[in-house]
Amino acid sequence: MESFFKKEYAIAIALVFSLFAYSQQTITITLMVDTQSFNPETPLASCSLKAEYSRSGEVLEAWDNLENFTVPATVDDNIVWEGMSTSSGRTRVDIAKIQGENDSRIFRKRTNYGRLTEVNPHKVVESKILYSTKDKPDYKYSIYFNINNGRDTFKIDPKIKVGTKN
Repeated sequence: MESFFKKEYAIAIALVFSLFAYSQQTITITLMVDTQSFNPETPLASCSLKAEYSRSGEVLEAWDNLENFTVPATVDDNIVWEGMSTSSGRTRVDIAKIQGENDSRIFRKRTNYGRLTEVNPHKVVESKILYSTKDKPDYKYSIYFNINNGRDTFKIDPKIKVGTKN
């Protein structure tokens, strides 16, 4: 009888952990830069954005009007921002930082800095969503990036709309 309860207890714990694992997803927001034709005077003209959802496989893309690109998300989702060159595999596009630009707050910190990871050959920013934007403006933020560790940093201002879990 005791082993029956141990099995039931183990199954209950496994279900709880699987619910938590399923409830969060990773949204990877990729800043794609045509580094070959990049003009520092008009950085948006050479950029596009793509958001990929780990759970559904859904992909959102924006080739123009990047500052109105809005990514839907939920509390507890992980967001990863990464950069890539669309014209050269050897050119690095580093995400220097992500900084909130309005009063909506979804992350622990207003500014999240890029860092190198073992799986990315360039700087990325990772952060977990803690707060919803329900009844608030969408989270407006800036992506600061540079190319090949250059001194110049460029900026794009998209948005994230955070709902709550059902």
